[in-house]
Amino acid sequence: MTGPLPLNSELSRPADPWSRVSAVIVTRDSAAVIGACLDSVSAAARLVVVDNASRDDTLAVVGRLRSDADIIRNDKGLGFGNASNQGLARVATEFALHLNPDATIHPGAVEAMVAAADRYPEAGLFGPQIRNPSGNIFKGYNFARHRRHGMTRDRRQETTPDGHCCTWFLTGAVWLHRMAALRDVGPFDPAFFLFFEDDDICTRYIDKGYRLLYVPEATASHIGGGSGRAGWKALWERNYYFEWSQAYYEAKYNGRAAAARLAREQIRLSGGRLWQSIRRGEFERALRLTARIAGGLAYLSRIPTSKTARRARPERR
Repeated sequence: MTGPLPLNSELSRPADPWSRVSAVIVTRDSAAVIGACLDSVSAAARLVVVDNASRDDTLAVVGRLRSDADIIRNDKGLGFGNASNQGLARVATEFALHLNPDATIHPGAVEAMVAAADRYPEAGLFGPQIRNPSGNIFKGYNFARHRRHGMTRDRRQETTPDGHCCTWFLTGAVWLHRMAALRDVGPFDPAFFLFFEDDDICTRYIDKGYRLLYVPEATASHIGGGSGRAGWKALWERNYYFEWSQAYYEAKYNGRAAAARLAREQIRLSGGRLWQSIRRGEFERALRLTARIAGGLAYLSRIPTSKTARRARPERR
């Protein structure tokens, strides 16, 4: 990016910020949570729902509550990033409110983020303050993933920002994209099937010269895990994809040699913990660790995990 994006003059901007926003939601077995999400975005100029082969009545709920929704039905799950690309491609408004089906945006939040977008033309992606079901603030901002090595996992002592601030990462639970910036950055990397696609898109915004802006006066709620399938297969897939995607992301930003080292180290650590879990009879933990090992081995074996792309390594930077 060579400079700030051009802004509409204040006289030409619509009075209602929601008229400048389309909502994009990716669903998968989300019937239990989608109602509250849809209600929270009822003022959006357009609603796009991309369904990743739900087996429950998610689409029936959407059809009943929002007959005007633009629905994309996938016969098989394409993963979050690939499905997001489908929905975002149909956005014609200035902004896209991109949120998970178990998230709700609170009154006034979109207005606050659009106002911030008008104030800061150099920013391309905006995130609200997010609270979990217990009411605690979720740390939805962070360093870039490949720069977090050595950081403590206990972040309770951190000061929570009370004003606008730039960051390196905003959680994909609730985003407001400036569509001109997103089109410049490009779509989600189709090689990711699940996990780390949000880290990747945030890093790519920054690499293009855009700011990521945390807007704490805009608030939202996120259940976390309120959508998607349960069971042993889902547990295996989540851990398998996590390990593969972690190595792929590492290769993209720290190099392929670093990714190979990371994958081998994670396999070694998971292998040691696996033996302990089997001895203790902790079979669910053993399954998670086995899936992590399998995901790391798949990456090292150049086996792609995305169901829409054959590429198993990032393009050289």
